Amino acid sequence: MVSIDRESKMSGNIHTKGLMILTSYLKEHFAQNKPISLTASLCFEQSYGLVEGDSASSTELYVLLSAIAEVPIHQASP
Repeated sequence: MVSIDRESKMSGNIHTKGLMILTSYLKEHFAQNKPISLTASLCFEQSYGLVEGDSASSTELYVLLSAIAEVPIHQASP
């Protein structure tokens, strides 16, 4: 996985760590027997400061799992 935020020095250490955990999670669950080819482009913007924290990493995971499963994530309140 390539993090444009990290490459452009716009992400913080916590988000970078979260992205590494996300990469390992995807490898463990979807590439156990052989490597997989997966291309995804995500744009996750926060309106304040650096891209940072677990919320950014978890949101990226939800988006990827939703796309892989082809099941939309409903964001409206109940």
